[in-house]
Amino acid sequence: KEIPEQIETVSLTAREGRLGILGVLTAAGLAASSGEGRRLIRQGGVRLDGRRLDSDDVFLEPGSYLIQVGKRRFKRIRLT
Repeated sequence: KEIPEQIETVSLTAREGRLGILGVLTAAGLAASSGEGRRLIRQGGVRLDGRRLDSDDVFLEPGSYLIQVGKRRFKRIRLT
């Protein structure tokens, strides 16, 4: 249940100053589609900076985030 030492970093550019969580999941390769991302969130399998997401109505501002999908898939997201 520990966070791995080596985590891949993905850099994304936010349109209009923010980006929705479904767009982040698909762009980072953590979900094949928005539908799959929505299903993962509803099943409680997505964590953003250690907190479980309950809704797909989340928008990220520019910054750095750690996203976990399932037990073992981690990505660090740099949003500019």
